Amino acid sequence: MPGSTPVFRLGLAPSIVNPRYNRLWLIPLDGIDTAVDTSPFDSIVAEFREILIALGEHDLSVRGMLAKYVDNYTKSVWVWGGRIHPEIYGEMCHLELFVAGLDQGIARRFHQTAARAGALIPNRIRDVANDLCPTTAFAWWMAALWEFSTIEPDVGPHPDDECKCGGPFAFWDDPISASLSAIEAAGLVTPQPGETRILVGTWSRPMSKAEFARLVLQNRKARPRGVQVIFDRLEKQQVEGSTKWSFRLDTLDESLRKKLGDSP
Repeated sequence: MPGSTPVFRLGLAPSIVNPRYNRLWLIPLDGIDTAVDTSPFDSIVAEFREILIALGEHDLSVRGMLAKYVDNYTKSVWVWGGRIHPEIYGEMCHLELFVAGLDQGIARRFHQTAARAGALIPNRIRDVANDLCPTTAFAWWMAALWEFSTIEPDVGPHPDDECKCGGPFAFWDDPISASLSAIEAAGLVTPQPGETRILVGTWSRPMSKAEFARLVLQNRKARPRGVQVIFDRLEKQQVEGSTKWSFRLDTLDESLRKKLGDSP
């Protein structure tokens, strides 16, 4: 029905960050038994994995440098990637992005793949990352990592601290895993039916505890503590890497099932 809220089932499938581990995925109810459309990010994931294999024991990193420190480093083997403007320590920082690695060919290959990913990100991701004011396709991808990846960069030192080394100010020491984490967390790929084990039951869309309270009490000003008893007794699963929960609907009474299945 047009405008209706999609219903999901919870499934277990391999994580794209580390396929040896299974993670929870929310699978649309109408897409369980049909082939999943191929995402353009499937090829991005494959390319990142190929780069990881080619990298071997070599180091590869992405460094965000404060502009005043850029000249302190030799950039002949670094690949410039643009700028982002995140807020760090309560201040807006203009960071120059560089891909650094002993193998410049692999560094350039990562830059190209990340730039392709940045050009492909959908508007819902751009809306979230827009505040970082990325200047290139590669910078858009690093902005997406900043907002979505559960593998965060090391940040520091504080710009007011004395630091002879002068940075880097943001440092991704494993940008490939961070990229895969962002793809997974942002829902840019979906596991194929053949590798997914659907958990029993019908599950709600993911929602925060605050939204859960508003839906259950039908009150836009409701607080989570007002429904804590109900929240505790329901069968639920937390969506990995987020503060949202999915609730099992098929075991609920009709009134509560309708509240959790409809938009507020």
